[in-house]
Amino acid sequence: MKILLLLTLSIFTFASDFNGIWVGNGAAKSGDFKVSCPDVEMRFHVTDTLFILRGGHYNCEGFSAEYPYFEFQINQGVLYDGSKEVGSISDRLINIFSKEEGFNLDLVLENGELSMFETWEDGDEYFKVIAKLKK
Repeated sequence: MKILLLLTLSIFTFASDFNGIWVGNGAAKSGDFKVSCPDVEMRFHVTDTLFILRGGHYNCEGFSAEYPYFEFQINQGVLYDGSKEVGSISDRLINIFSKEEGFNLDLVLENGELSMFETWEDGDEYFKVIAKLKK
């Protein structure tokens, strides 16, 4: 029991480094189509039992998208939407996915910088947004 408690506390302690407002820029790509995304923002809050996406957006040349507020439950490093497993969280990586929608989001924390990799895939077609963010 003590080991499980320590593991849970260590995941929370390190994952809390994701807390805050992250801003930066990036690019979007689909096939031969590539544009810059000069305005990217993500807002997070992590507790020992919740990963909260407080919102965010990316504005690229010709289009934009928003991330709505959403709460994921955390249980031993696994993210849940209700009873459905939808990702994972560790001290330096958050992964959120939907196999049904072909969606994958990786958030990688390294040296105070957050790298965002969002991918949508449908057969041979894909759309990717890659960004570098700082607090």
